[in-house]
Amino acid sequence: MKNAGKSGLVYFLMLLAIFVYLKYWHSLVGTAELYFLLWPVSFLLELTTNAPASYDSEFGFVFEGLGIVLDRSCSGFNFLLICFLMLGFSVLPQWIDGASRVLMIPLLLLFAYLACVVANFSRVMLLLKLPVSWELRWEWLHAGIGAGVYLSTLMLIFLFFTQMKSERQP
Repeated sequence: MKNAGKSGLVYFLMLLAIFVYLKYWHSLVGTAELYFLLWPVSFLLELTTNAPASYDSEFGFVFEGLGIVLDRSCSGFNFLLICFLMLGFSVLPQWIDGASRVLMIPLLLLFAYLACVVANFSRVMLLLKLPVSWELRWEWLHAGIGAGVYLSTLMLIFLFFTQMKSERQP
């Protein structure tokens, strides 16, 4: 039992170390380094709206026909980190005990990445469907919808895994 507690501590410290490192890395990078998050959203937008995008490493993906730019602030990187931590601290410990959790960290990052792409695409599509004549400041609206989509996505992921776990228990 003592060893299981030690491996759990190592696992949680690894999650925190990855989070701190990635958060620090994010503070240093620009739009070009976040291409891996912006490109899939741009690709999905191009497919669903038939609006072409042009890429600029400084500005990001520019959709002139839609009047939007997907840049560093649209990457959802902070959401990816929060999703990774939620999965690592809340979801995975329900499923796997001990040292094998450490081996699941890459899978957590992959799942958080996919959730980030889906959430960002949903957020952009919601913003595009809003009436153009909003009296609110655009930044507030953009942030508010982002927060709502991200929170909803986190809740759905958590509920999905919790429900799956409860259905598997005898």
